[in-house]
Amino acid sequence: MPPAAIVDPNPKSATRLSWAKLIRQWIQYLAGGGGSIANLADFLNGSFESSADGITPDNWSFTPFTNGAGAIDTSTSEDGTNSFKITAPGGGGNGGGYLDSYISGGSVGALIPWSPDSDFWVSWAYKASVATMSNKVEVRWWDSSKLYISSSTLWSASSGQPSSWTPNAGNVLAASIPSNARYASIRFTGGQTGSDAGSVWYDEVKVFYPASQGKYQIFTSDGTFTTGPRQTSVTVDLISGGAGGGGRNTGTNSCGGGGGGGAYSRLTMNVLPNTSYTVTVGQGGTGGSANAGGADGGDSSFNGYTVTGGKGGGAGTGVGGTGGAAGSGYAILPTTTSGALVSCTANGTAGTAGANISSPGGNGGSLSFVTGVTPFTSGTGGAGAIGSGNAGSGTNYGAGGGGQAADVSSNSGNGSPGIVVVYY
Repeated sequence: MPPAAIVDPNPKSATRLSWAKLIRQWIQYLAGGGGSIANLADFLNGSFESSADGITPDNWSFTPFTNGAGAIDTSTSEDGTNSFKITAPGGGGNGGGYLDSYISGGSVGALIPWSPDSDFWVSWAYKASVATMSNKVEVRWWDSSKLYISSSTLWSASSGQPSSWTPNAGNVLAASIPSNARYASIRFTGGQTGSDAGSVWYDEVKVFYPASQGKYQIFTSDGTFTTGPRQTSVTVDLISGGAGGGGRNTGTNSCGGGGGGGAYSRLTMNVLPNTSYTVTVGQGGTGGSANAGGADGGDSSFNGYTVTGGKGGGAGTGVGGTGGAAGSGYAILPTTTSGALVSCTANGTAGTAGANISSPGGNGGSLSFVTGVTPFTSGTGGAGAIGSGNAGSGTNYGAGGGGQAADVSSNSGNGSPGIVVVYY
């Protein structure tokens, strides 16, 4: 994905430094660097440091709702010296307002060039004076003629608003971006109409380009990923291993529980050129023998960012073995300059409990995910054993094995392995 378009800057709304950085980004891109441009915030004036009038940030426009107000605040900030404060008075029909990074017709701001085949990721910092203030962040889509198409909500909340500076992030996956979208802008709303009275502050806005998915490296076992001489970001699919199913109980003829499914997360993170990063791939857990639970699935990680494997199915105990718990992926994470931004995450399902006598064993948990590499598909949990038959093992990636039935000839199933794919 190329950097933002270089257009004739308004001298009142762009510093020489930010334009020099943008030109340098284009030089790096044309030379083959590509990758993430975390400091696109400079182009957007994302920390609101530049303001010709001291009220509204350059490159942004504020529109108040009824009786609402918004302005630069120099008394508090998360990055630099400024933040933007939006205040709502409360009461029916009243509200705060919204801050736009682009106004239709181009009178304010600049659109961010975007392709509908790339996920759109934004991070920001915020705080509010009251927990129940109603706030929202959106990305607005524009076509090739710079005509407005529609908007996607990145985040919206009317409770639990933090009183101290808190990082937040949101994303729109490529599949949800309008197919005719060619540009994007960002809108921060504070105090939606009818909101409780209060103020919200926004700061440190960053837009991330995902790393290109034209090239990738697949890891089915532990290894090392080494960045190229101009590599500044990677996108990583992490899938952990599914767990093994539990064994039967020889004393009570109860069946083993199914192993839990693994977990999946996709992260984009900043990296250093010519640097090696450790990759760990979780393997599937083995099924338990008689009177033993199944082994847990292995964790998968990249540079310490980890998704946990599924938990082994329990052995029969007289009432049937318990199903193993699912693994755990990352939720949406705050972004820092050295951190990671998560675009999607999915936890597998738990295994089911085995029968308390005879059969069947519990079914293994499954894991549903979509990577950028077609052959690597969601895993389906193995079926619990019936009678003297064997339990199924998890298929594909990240699925749990089925539990053992009470019959001495039955066997439990193994979990399927995890996998790590690094896009660069």
